[in-house]
Amino acid sequence: MILLFRELQRGSRPDILIFYDGYNDTFAAFQNRAAGMPQNENKRIREFNILNRSRTRDFFWEVLKRSNLYNLMEGVHTKLFGTKPLPPLSPEMQNQLVVGVLKNYSMNKTIVEAVAEKMGFLPVFYWQPTPYTRTNRNDFEESWLKDPAQEHFFDDVYAAVRRSPLETNGSFHDISDIFQGYVGTLYIDYAHITERGNEIIARRMFQDVRPLVAREIARRQSQAGGLIQR
Repeated sequence: MILLFRELQRGSRPDILIFYDGYNDTFAAFQNRAAGMPQNENKRIREFNILNRSRTRDFFWEVLKRSNLYNLMEGVHTKLFGTKPLPPLSPEMQNQLVVGVLKNYSMNKTIVEAVAEKMGFLPVFYWQPTPYTRTNRNDFEESWLKDPAQEHFFDDVYAAVRRSPLETNGSFHDISDIFQGYVGTLYIDYAHITERGNEIIARRMFQDVRPLVAREIARRQSQAGGLIQR
């Protein structure tokens, strides 16, 4: 959304704009225990003003963490012992986070649609699939999902989206179940999709975008015809 605003400031205007969201919105809320914040915000807090003399020790520690040796050791440790799970969420906190994710996303969507109406472009929104939403995931895909609490949180957020007014909005498309019925590996890790999976998603998006492109072409031709007549 910020990138969109910067492009508009520079004078660039899209005809059709596609947003593809869901995983980052959900995981960042689970990780930060607060909705609406980017992932790994704790790293930005730690690195802020790190070149200040009073934080020399922090600076050298951050340099060390970027070394190949440190990354190798960390990778081996993660492989052997896994990552340390976050403290469990209380039911009340989980409900608040779920509501917060949905509220922030809906507000961002409303803002983009208001700007789109003013600037004259068409936004389309997709709520993406994740390994958690694939009921027939295979052993490889299953191996990336180590945290039951995280899976439970994803289930709650995605269920809330399905119950929300977003589902009745013409510009919003929940494609979180798009991989149901397909066999084979469609995820290369905890979130990112294989080439085959990307093709399935792209074909689904094309169904919605194609008539919008045709409509935009027809509008431009009509405008051009009017100019010629005048």
